[in-house]
Amino acid sequence: MNVFREPIEKGDITSEAGLKRTFRALALRLHPDTCLAGDAAERFLRLRRDYDEALRERGWHRPAPAPGEPFSFEACVDLFGELVGGNFPADPRVGRTNRAYRQRAERLDTLLGSLGGDYVGLFRKAEGELETLRGDDIVDNPDFNLVKIFLCNLYDWLSSRHRFSGHYVRTAYPRVREILDRRGCPASARFLEFLLAGGARRAGASRD
Repeated sequence: MNVFREPIEKGDITSEAGLKRTFRALALRLHPDTCLAGDAAERFLRLRRDYDEALRERGWHRPAPAPGEPFSFEACVDLFGELVGGNFPADPRVGRTNRAYRQRAERLDTLLGSLGGDYVGLFRKAEGELETLRGDDIVDNPDFNLVKIFLCNLYDWLSSRHRFSGHYVRTAYPRVREILDRRGCPASARFLEFLLAGGARRAGASRD
C-alpha cells in the first residue's frame, strides 16, 4: 500500500526501511530547493505529513530519548537518514521551525552527547556550520552542493552498503574534508568522521 499521495514505483511499502527509502527518494525529488515546479513547497510539506503520519500509525515513530538512553549507532544512522530525507542541512527557516525535523535533530544530538567528551552538542554545532555553508544561494554554491551530495551517498552506504555509494564516499571524502576545513566547519568534519568510522567498523564486522 502506498501511504504517500505522490506516485511511487511499483510495490507495496511493508517495512520501516521501505517507508524511509521511499520517503527519501520522493523528498529529494520534490524539495523546493531542487524542484522547479510551482507547487513543490506544498507537495513537499504534504509528503512530510504523510511520512510522519505513517510512522505514528505503524508504531515506528521514535520519541525523544529518555535521560540515560543507551547509545546506538544504528539509531544515529536512522535519524541521520530521516534528516537527509528532510533535506538536511535544511534552510534554517524550515529546519528550525519544522517540529518533526527538530525532534529528530535533537534526538540525534542527545544520542551523540551520551558518548560524552567532544560529542556533547556535536550535531547541533555541525548543523549550524552546515546551515552557514548553505547560505541563501544554493544554486551558485559548489562547496555546499558537493557536501550535500556526499551526505546523501553516505547515508546510502550506511543504510544499504551499496557498492557504488561506498566507492563515491571513499573517493569524495578527501575533497569534502578539504571544503569543511577551509570553510571552518570542525564539528561537521568530526560528525562525518564518526559516521565513517562506525560504518567501517560495521562493514569489517560483517566480513568476519
